Amino acid sequence: MITRAAFTATAQPASEPVTLAELRAQVRVDDGADDALLLGYLIAARQHVEAYLGRPILATPMRAEIEAWPESGALLLNAPVLAVTAVTITAPGADDAPWTEYLVRPGPGGMKYLRPAAGASWPALPDDAVVVITITAGWTVDLLPEDVRTVILQMAAHWFAVREVVNIGNVTSEIPETGKQLLRGKRWKLIG
Repeated sequence: MITRAAFTATAQPASEPVTLAELRAQVRVDDGADDALLLGYLIAARQHVEAYLGRPILATPMRAEIEAWPESGALLLNAPVLAVTAVTITAPGADDAPWTEYLVRPGPGGMKYLRPAAGASWPALPDDAVVVITITAGWTVDLLPEDVRTVILQMAAHWFAVREVVNIGNVTSEIPETGKQLLRGKRWKLIG
């Protein structure tokens, strides 16, 4: 049986997938007077697309806690893993114990399996211990699909043009239907 570890972000990515200059060009603004507003829309659009996709877009630090190792087999890391950065056993009244005798293997849809290295086994866990797994997840900038960038750019530009929460007389949607079509095949659905 496969045990799953669900991850949550512990920090924001170091950069945005769309630059302020790209958004300025999209909305046809030449000066920097609206830069703070535009940057806010870029961040909000990225976060909205991440929520829709169920996955981080750019390299993002994430963390999961599990209370027991799998009985057999591997631990499925439910995230688009770029790297496992640490596996640490934490127990009340004890020092954190890093565990390094693991292998990371490809899994379905970009997920990864974590399992003991050859000749190793899952370490014993003290009472009330948790295993903290930290990863970096998302796409690297060079592999980020262009359609994801396009949807973020379009959403931020739309919010800049239509700044009111209520829009009477027009059809609106959370993410425009063309954006949903572009993103549909990239939904993750498994991150908890």
